[in-house]
This record gives sequence, structure tokens and C-alpha cells, in this order.
Amino acid sequence: MRTRLRKGERFAVPLLKWTLIGVIAVALLWTTTSLSQAQLVLECPDLISELEAPTAQYYVGIGNAYFTQIDYTNAIAAYTCALDINANYAPALVRRGYAYTVQGDEDRALADYNRALELDPNLIDAYNNRGVLYMTQGNFGLAIGDFSVVIAINPEDPVAYNNRGIAYAAEGSFNLAIEDLEFALELDPEYAAPHASLGAAYTALAVQSYNEYRFISGQGEFVLPRRQPVDIIRAVDEDGVIREFEVWIPFLTPSTD
Repeated sequence: MRTRLRKGERFAVPLLKWTLIGVIAVALLWTTTSLSQAQLVLECPDLISELEAPTAQYYVGIGNAYFTQIDYTNAIAAYTCALDINANYAPALVRRGYAYTVQGDEDRALADYNRALELDPNLIDAYNNRGVLYMTQGNFGLAIGDFSVVIAINPEDPVAYNNRGIAYAAEGSFNLAIEDLEFALELDPEYAAPHASLGAAYTALAVQSYNEYRFISGQGEFVLPRRQPVDIIRAVDEDGVIREFEVWIPFLTPSTD
């Protein structure tokens, strides 16, 4: 029997305390150096705070703090420091992989996700973020596979249903997409992303149906824009049809905790 998640259960934050430690340490660093982030890529010793011993978890917290500040280069440096201490610390690989993804280094991101899953075959965040990466590459089958593994591990993960629904929508399987997105909202009505995703999927389904009419009646079809979700919703007034999968990428939810 499927049950809804209680509010607050959607995201586990096992690294929250390390993030907070990282914020404190980064603040200390900013008060003791005159170099800007653009001028300096920090080395592991530069990241050590007197408040905490330099463990792998500590460096992940530092990396999370830099990531929050949109300093992906030093975030990657900190995650790498964590892996220098413990090369088998899978959470550091997942976080570094996502930072690589944001920087557009897909090969390194994929290598980190794959290694993390070798170490922990049940690591949901690695499957989710690898699925998001596959989506950006247009590999819908691989993305659906990863999101489906997350659902197999945790059948009540609304993020996985949202993301798999988007992958289905991207390949044109709108009925399957709508089923997943509606269940994501059943699990957690306060999760915002599926509301936008579902609206876009219904819009795409309506446009698909309307274009069948246009085809039968001898009229041409129009293409939906490759921009933001709001553009997709508005495009229904322009009789658009989705042809390029990138239009769906903004609806995905990566694991960032």
C-alpha cells in the first residue's frame, strides 16, 4: 500500500552539520585572506579550520559551503581533499560529480557517479544525479533506468517520480509521464516541481493531440520553445509541438543535499 510522506521526510540531509561547519570555516577563511575566489584555487591545508579536524566529512562540508556560494572550482577542490583522505567516501564523489556537471565536465561527473555506485550500489543521490546527467545528454532510456532504480530502492521518493516523469515526457510518452508526476504529488503535495512538470506534460499532450488534428486537416505543426517552463505553458496558445528534449531539462530536480 502506498502512503504519503510526512512533511519534511522528502529530503534526508546527512551532511547538514558538515555544511554548517563548512560555512563557518569558509567565513573564517574570508576574514584571514585578501585574495578573492577568482584569484585563488585553495589547497587542502588552506581549508583547515581550528574548529574541526580535517576529516573527509569536514571537507565535504567545506565543499558544500563553496558550492552554495557558486564557487564550483573551490567546491571541487574541497571534495577532492575529502577523497584524498578517504578515496572510498561515496558522498564526496556524488557532490564532486554534481559540481563537475554544473561546470559542464560531463566525463568527470559520470566517472564520479559510476565510482560512487561501485562503492555503494544503493546510493540514491548518485543514481538521481547520473540520471539528470543522462537527460542532459539525451539518453532517455539510461535516465529512466536510473530513476527507476531509485524508485525500486525507495518507492516513496517523489523526486524520482518527478524526474522519471520528465524523462518519459522528453521521449514523448506523455501518459506515462503524467502517471509518474501525479504520483509524485500524491506522495508530497508540497513538492513544487511536479506541479510545473505536470502542467507542462498536460500541455505537451494537448499540443500533441491538437497537432494530430492539424496533420489530418493538412495544416503544419509548430515547435515549442527550448526555454523555461513558463514558455512551454504559454506556447500552447501558439499550437506548438515539442521536438527538442532540452525543453524538459529545467523541470528536473538534482540531489544537492
